[in-house]
Amino acid sequence: MIMIVPIWWWWLSMVAGMVVASGKVVERVEWNGGGGSTPAHSRYFKSDILMSGQGFRDQLGASTRVADARSFPALEGEGLAMARIDLAPRGLNPPHAHPSCSSELFYVLRGSILVGFVHPSFSIIVQQTLQPGDLFLFPPGLVHFQLNQLDDAPALALSIFDSSLPVVSHHVAQQLFATNESSTC
Repeated sequence: MIMIVPIWWWWLSMVAGMVVASGKVVERVEWNGGGGSTPAHSRYFKSDILMSGQGFRDQLGASTRVADARSFPALEGEGLAMARIDLAPRGLNPPHAHPSCSSELFYVLRGSILVGFVHPSFSIIVQQTLQPGDLFLFPPGLVHFQLNQLDDAPALALSIFDSSLPVVSHHVAQQLFATNESSTC
């Protein structure tokens, strides 16, 4: 007997790597993420860590929440992570670098954000003012920053990293601004 399955069921089964038989959706699958095969519930692939801001971490008016392999285990071995950056009015995410990340793709959701990085060959700052919908690429390992240019409204952006455990180095901030901050992205 041939069972006719709507095309989206077939597509879902191919993408999820599972066979949809008798019209049921599977909640538990074998997952090969991170190099080993382990049973995983569908909740394993979901996280709400980026849902809301957590308040600003310092007097600079910046807050970063990170979905990486530590906070969202499904990312282990996948080679990617994501961060939510909240900036208060005139808030600054100070100069920093990601030595373990190859690149950072920055996407503005709300606000007007001045972004820039120090170009190592020319000893200049490359900068742009971004609006909602704009993307900006921070090249591998370069010192960079983000500044909300609005006096009266917060800004919100997302960053995508091509590392499941991106690291942030504030050594530049320590030297320039005498801070002692060092953490994950």
